Amino acid sequence: MRQRFPWVRTVVLSAVDSERAIEAALAAGADAYVLKSVEPASLAPALRQAMEKPVARAIGRSDEHLHPWAEAGLSERELDVLRELANGKSNTEIAHTLWLAEQTVKFHLTNIYRKLDVRCRTQAVHWAYSHGLVEDPFEKLSESREGLPERALALDQKH
Repeated sequence: MRQRFPWVRTVVLSAVDSERAIEAALAAGADAYVLKSVEPASLAPALRQAMEKPVARAIGRSDEHLHPWAEAGLSERELDVLRELANGKSNTEIAHTLWLAEQTVKFHLTNIYRKLDVRCRTQAVHWAYSHGLVEDPFEKLSESREGLPERALALDQKH
C-alpha cells in the first residue's frame, strides 16, 4: 500500500499490548501503534505526530509494560524467587529468606520456567541477567574500577 499511496499514513489501533505485535506492526510499515488504553486526551496529539513522522514506540502503553518481566507475566513473588535464584541460593535457602515452604518455592520455580519458556535454573538466571532483573556483579566491579589510576589498578592486581 505504501508503494502505491506513499502519502497515506497508517495507524494501528489495538488492544494487544505485546512487544511482538507492536514490532510486527511497525516493521510492516505502520506509522504508529496506538493502544486502546491510551488516554483520550493523548489520542489526537498521537495521531498528529504520526502524520508528521513515524512513531517508533507504542502510544498509550502503561509504565508497567516497559519491563520484560511484566510482559512475561511474572508475579511479585516470582520475581523475588528469581532474584534469590540469581543470587545463587538453593531452594531451601530461598524458602528461608522469603519465609516460604520449600514446596512453594518449587511451585514458583515451575511457574517461572513456564512463563519465561526456559527449562532449568541456569536458563532462568541467564534470563534474569540478560533482561536487567538483577545486576551483573562483574559489571559493577569493572565500573567501580573505571577512572582509577593505572598504578592503583596494578597494585590491586598484585594482591
